[in-house]
Amino acid sequence: QEKAAELHYYKHKCTDLARELEKEFGLRELSAQKQKSKLSRDEEQQAIRHDQKPQEVKAAVRECWEQSDSGKAFVTALDERGYLLAAGDRRDYVIVDELGGTYSPARLTGSKAAQVRERLSDIDREALPSVAEAKEMQDDRAHGIKTAREQAQWEEALAKAAIEKAEQEAQAKRLAEREEKERQRELAKQRRERKAAKLYSKADMVSVQNDAQWFFKEKNRLKEQAQKEQAKQEEQAKKYQAEQKKEQDNQHPEKQQETQAHVQGVAPAQQQKEPQQKPEKKLERQEERKQEKQQEGQEVSGSRRDFWQKMQSVRDSREEARETKNANTEQTATQQRKAAREALREQSDQQRGRQGGAGRTRDDEERERER
Repeated sequence: QEKAAELHYYKHKCTDLARELEKEFGLRELSAQKQKSKLSRDEEQQAIRHDQKPQEVKAAVRECWEQSDSGKAFVTALDERGYLLAAGDRRDYVIVDELGGTYSPARLTGSKAAQVRERLSDIDREALPSVAEAKEMQDDRAHGIKTAREQAQWEEALAKAAIEKAEQEAQAKRLAEREEKERQRELAKQRRERKAAKLYSKADMVSVQNDAQWFFKEKNRLKEQAQKEQAKQEEQAKKYQAEQKKEQDNQHPEKQQETQAHVQGVAPAQQQKEPQQKPEKKLERQEERKQEKQQEGQEVSGSRRDFWQKMQSVRDSREEARETKNANTEQTATQQRKAAREALREQSDQQRGRQGGAGRTRDDEERERER
């Protein structure tokens, strides 16, 4: 027969597991012990008289308790929802609602009194208002009258707002001053740029004028240089012509002598103005001139003939030299051909002698006869 296993201390094990899961998932811790979170009869009747639901009051205070992690945070959360924490006469702490109703923090939060004292240990109990003062404060708040604490808080907030406003005004003033400085700096920069542009334009005009002056100076200099070069070239051309003429005269001395004789004998006579002579003397003078011209023509023709004869002799000598050179080249070519044929014959004879012995053949005898 099968038997069920007996589980020892299973409730404690389940409780430990529940605590671990609550910590792991960040859940609210639930106590396994029975909690006396139910409001008392007087508290329930009080809530009903104030037209409030006891469960709503309990849920609001419990939410403030769960959201806070210290006493000051709990007091702030209660104040935001319209509740006040006061020092009780018979209890340590009491919660007062908007209509002056009093509640126990332990019953509303579902915690023990020791846990409440531990959570609110950072609050000075003497600084908290009493129950009567808390009710009076709630009454004043309901009628729109500010309490001394609220007045102090309001004054503090007002001073803080004034300080913030002064800081904002100072910051705005600093920003405006900075913008004004930037604007002045930009205007100064624009003025400098305009001034620099004017100076640059003037400098450009001066540079243009300088460039124009330099251009005209350079143009005149190049013109003068070209004129000098042209004069130099003309002078060189004249010198070259004179040298060429001198060389030509040196190459033809006979012609030079003839031209000198012609210039000395004829040109002065032509340039001179003949005086008026008698008819007989004039005729004699003309006959003398004719005879002189004939003699000069004969001399010129003789010199030309000699020149052409010399040229012909030079040509003949050149032709003879060319013919002798050609003959020599032909003779040397024939000799070279003969020597080559003889060398070939000797080579062939040697080859035949090696092949057929040392006997002489008819071809060898014929070659010797030819030699």
